[in-house]
Amino acid sequence: MCSSDLIRKGTDWVQIEQNRRDMQKICPEVDFYVSATLSIMNAWHLPEFHQDWVNRGFIRAQDFNINVLQFPQHYRVDIAPVEYKESIEEKYRNHIAWLKKQDHLERATQGFESAIQFVHAKDNTHLIDSFWRKTHELDNIRKENILDIIPELRALK
Repeated sequence: MCSSDLIRKGTDWVQIEQNRRDMQKICPEVDFYVSATLSIMNAWHLPEFHQDWVNRGFIRAQDFNINVLQFPQHYRVDIAPVEYKESIEEKYRNHIAWLKKQDHLERATQGFESAIQFVHAKDNTHLIDSFWRKTHELDNIRKENILDIIPELRALK
C-alpha cells in the first residue's frame, strides 16, 4: 500500500493505469495531464509518482500540475516542522533538476517550485495535533495505521 491508496481509499490503481493505456491507444491526440493535490500525506512521494508516470510513458514530464491543498488545514503541507520542510525542499530540488531537462514548457517545474515556496511561506505546526487526532480517528475506522503506509510522517511526531 502507498500514500495514494490511503488518500484515495478504494481507488483501483491497476484500473486507472489500464484506463490510461486504453486512452493512449484510442485517442492519443488528447491533451492529458495529471493534476495532483499536494498535502502533508503525499508531499514526500509526489516526485516519485511523477517520475514513475513519465518513465512508464503515461505522461510527458511537462504534463503534471500541482494543486496545493488548502482545506482541511490540518492536512496542509505547511503543518510540517522546519526539518521536514527542508527535506521536502531538497527532494523537490533534486526532482526539478531531473525535470528541467524535459519540461520545455516549464509547467511542471513551476509547479514544484511554487510548492517549495508554499511549504515555507507559513508555519502551521500548531495544526499537527489536529492532524494526528483526525488521522487516528480515520485509522480506527479503517483499521489501519498511517505510519505503516507513510512512515515519513513520523517526522511530525
